[in-house]
Amino acid sequence: MSKLSALSSLKPHERRNALLIVLGQTSSKLGDVICNAKTVLTWLMGVIGAPPALTALLVPIRESGSMLPQAFVSGFVKRVRRRKWVYAAGAVGQTLCLIGMGLAALFLKGTAAGIAVILALAIYSLARCLCSISSKDVLGKTLPKGTRGRITGSAASISGFLSLGAAVFVLLAMDRSASQETYGWMILGGSALYLVTATALGFVKEEPSEETEKDLLTDFKERARMAVADPVLRKFIVARTLLLGSALASPYLVILSQQQGFELRSLAAFVLAGGLASALSSLLWGKLSDRLSRQAMALGGGIAGIVGLLGVAIGIWMPAIASSVWTWPTLFFLLNLGYAGVRIGRKTYVVDASEGDQRTDYVSTSNTLIAIMILIMGVLGSALQSLDVLAALAGFSLLCLAGSACSLSLRSTHED
Repeated sequence: MSKLSALSSLKPHERRNALLIVLGQTSSKLGDVICNAKTVLTWLMGVIGAPPALTALLVPIRESGSMLPQAFVSGFVKRVRRRKWVYAAGAVGQTLCLIGMGLAALFLKGTAAGIAVILALAIYSLARCLCSISSKDVLGKTLPKGTRGRITGSAASISGFLSLGAAVFVLLAMDRSASQETYGWMILGGSALYLVTATALGFVKEEPSEETEKDLLTDFKERARMAVADPVLRKFIVARTLLLGSALASPYLVILSQQQGFELRSLAAFVLAGGLASALSSLLWGKLSDRLSRQAMALGGGIAGIVGLLGVAIGIWMPAIASSVWTWPTLFFLLNLGYAGVRIGRKTYVVDASEGDQRTDYVSTSNTLIAIMILIMGVLGSALQSLDVLAALAGFSLLCLAGSACSLSLRSTHED
């Protein structure tokens, strides 16, 4: 019978690894807040005067760009025996891209600035691709099963509290509006966070992986077959596809709130909501995921779906509530409570359900297929949004509920 490991029972080098990984993940997640396509970058594109067509590309590029190439590059990643160096290289790449975005915000305007941000975001997503593949492998190789969810949850909770503090400062201490240059300096400052990630990962003690003798084409073909032939991976991909609604629904809450105008305090309300949701719930979701990762996915998806449908109801039948400046940030907070469960649950599940290089295969294969589904759902969301923003929100909320039910059918990663 498998036993869950307690954090207190970790060996000295495992405790050190845990602290370094928490530091690395925390700084990375704070960097993600600065480069959040759903909130910060959406607001930035409005401030710099970018065309709406470019703004609509932010979330698909951010979400799919980091996952689509994974099945193609994971063969190269598996040739690196210590995956922490892949993680560190990706973090350095993200630093350079945020510097590019910051410079664009400082020196460009309009369409030129928007194109520069989009190009930097595309390269940022490719660098993030390396981090996404290698981070699960580093976590699985350096820490035992039963602690991984809490490590991921701790990092999310700490970064949530820190971003919460930053949002409160903006709400209370800064002017109601901010210049384009303010956003530029904010993004430039945030770029240093990924350097902290790269440094922390460099000190993690990781045993080298076995050398692979497969050629890249054979390795890719095996992963393509795995998506169909492996029942565990196949069911996980289906559940995760449906649960994409929890990520794709939240931008519509921002859109519904943009009648308040492009003010820094309006943006801070959403950053505050996202940070508060992550800070309050991530550690609890992590503990649940260490024991019942599929149930964490199901519960999180259910919460996100119900909150999304509540937003639809408010938009249709409660105009007085819908016109309040705090209504949509509050729903954003509640939806992100559910999304945190989906995110931490699925990350823990895919690490615990696989071993060795199979873990890299599971992560890269599922992420590439999910990236394709994000693009398809992005087109679907655009079509629904052309009819009504509330229709798009309703569609993705229903997908969340379907994904919640599907998650319960996944194979358990622990013996009863």
